[in-house]
Amino acid sequence: MIYTFAGALTDVITAMEAKGYQLTVFADDIQISHDQNVDKDVVLQELAALLQPLGLELALNKCASTQDKVVDKVVKSPSWVKHSPKVQPSLSQSG
Repeated sequence: MIYTFAGALTDVITAMEAKGYQLTVFADDIQISHDQNVDKDVVLQELAALLQPLGLELALNKCASTQDKVVDKVVKSPSWVKHSPKVQPSLSQSG
């Protein structure tokens, strides 16, 4: 099966949303928020596990949550997430 990058990422987004996370995605940048007190390392591990079978990996050196000056805190589902565009599945994911 051939996937476009957007199509593959849509599957990852769907899986993360099924776990209760809210995602905002632009190209290969992903912002994740949630209503529960979940450690950021758990979220990163879950995302990495979904990306790995696709041959994709997180660039933790570019990840804001892993930078020294970022405080590990819960983002409480900001209202803008509800109005953000979501990545749409590719029309052609088979082949």
